[in-house]
Amino acid sequence: MCNNTLDTVRHLCYNGIVKKYTHILSRPPKTERGDTLAISDARRRANDKWNAKAYDEIKVRVYKGKKDEIKTYADTQGESVNGFINRAIDETIERDKGGGA
Repeated sequence: MCNNTLDTVRHLCYNGIVKKYTHILSRPPKTERGDTLAISDARRRANDKWNAKAYDEIKVRVYKGKKDEIKTYADTQGESVNGFINRAIDETIERDKGGGA
């Protein structure tokens, strides 16, 4: 049985039900007060190793103030900034493929 949202997502992911937005599993757990728990150096190294193997990184520059606007919008959509940006990229590529030039 899943005790919280994170357990539910883990359960769904491990059973092959959810493939999208699994990046939330790497967020550090929080206490009941909402404080982020510290992770060990070994866990941080393991996360860094996985991230280097599984992801490419792109640095995006936006005008001052735009970052807060993006974060606020992503929050209203229930997404992280990274999730929102990835969705925007995917949807734009899909739209442009269908539009034909």
